[in-house]
Amino acid sequence: MTLEYERPDIETTITSARSWAELDAAMEQVILLNRGFRNPAIHGRKLFVGWFDKLAPGIANRLGLIDVPQPQKSNERIVVLATILRHTGGHSQVVKDIMHAFPGQVTGIYTDSYRELPEELGEMPQLTTVFQERAWLYPRRRRLLERCVEVYMMLKAIQPTRILLFGHGMDIVPILAAWPFREVTEFVHHFDHAPAVGATLPFSSHVDLTYRCHLACREAGLNPVYAGMTSPTLATGPRPQREAGKGLVIATCGSSNKYRGAGAFSWASYFTAALKAEPDSRIVHIGTVTEDVMSAIAAGLKKERIDPSRYVVTGFVPSLHAELIAQGADVYLSSYPEAGGKANLEALAAQIPVIVPVDLDAPSLSRFDIPMPGWIEINRPYQIANALKKARALGEDLQSTEYVAALRRELNRFENYIHLRTDPSPADHS
Repeated sequence: MTLEYERPDIETTITSARSWAELDAAMEQVILLNRGFRNPAIHGRKLFVGWFDKLAPGIANRLGLIDVPQPQKSNERIVVLATILRHTGGHSQVVKDIMHAFPGQVTGIYTDSYRELPEELGEMPQLTTVFQERAWLYPRRRRLLERCVEVYMMLKAIQPTRILLFGHGMDIVPILAAWPFREVTEFVHHFDHAPAVGATLPFSSHVDLTYRCHLACREAGLNPVYAGMTSPTLATGPRPQREAGKGLVIATCGSSNKYRGAGAFSWASYFTAALKAEPDSRIVHIGTVTEDVMSAIAAGLKKERIDPSRYVVTGFVPSLHAELIAQGADVYLSSYPEAGGKANLEALAAQIPVIVPVDLDAPSLSRFDIPMPGWIEINRPYQIANALKKARALGEDLQSTEYVAALRRELNRFENYIHLRTDPSPADHS
């Protein structure tokens, strides 16, 4: 199976564009391609947009984005170049962790290529945010190509010694703007279930946050770095013993998109099977839930005649890791049909066993993977009863010295990467 996402029609439109207006219109076609990426033939099956990446250097040159003399890469002047970030969400949390590692030192630039920020400056986000950034910069030009030039000029003024590129999917702006700074630019591959422009370009490094995506990129010959993801420090000391007679606390977390997608089963099929397998248990759904997903949850409970009080939604919390410990979670049930890699890692960091529902025919890229134990994959709702038993048995193993050492190595991987240290514990590629 080829991981290339090909669109010869748009490629021809770009190469035949003779004016700025025609080229800008072609770029608009590119960034809107992501609207179809939930298509089962694409999602989890296509990863690279090689045809655009081959055109990118020529487009940047056509825009007058000339190469800039590069300093030696360092953390002296870091720029996070992103499409947009939110208070919740996996890659936003990774960026927050980066900025917290260098508080007040990292400059963020939003390309806002999908026009999500308000037009009126009076309605713009606050000047300081939970990210602890030095400052956020926003291009305000209307046309995409003008935004490329504007972001390029921002970078030229900052003279970054390191650019961490978090462009979203088909956002061409950060790719083109950062190309002249490629010797200090790192393509951070977080959009790992769908095609993303820039993934095959020879930036200074290609950095994979998820292991399954890393294996695919390595197979494609991109010489990627597996950085993993950061997480809060391990819970200190042994977890308190569950009180006698207290039901199992099964936690889950994720954006609503991760629970509403197309799968062989439904989220309700899995959580109701869990609640029926453990009659005294309850589900704690950490985070906010949209009305449509909440309605599906309520319908699942009603269909199986399960007391609605056994499914609790917490609403927004600032720290998943802290909430898992505060709730006394015994097991973490990953979101379905789309697993949350960052959330799964935070549960493991809290020394909580993780159950990951995955369809048997799910595409490789959509499957959760991590080179360490502590998680259980299942493919059918009826398997969750046995998985919960295995998770209970795993609970003690996750307190062992050997497991904690392995977990520390995995959690330190990102710390080593972001501080430009050599990783002493490379991933097992067997």
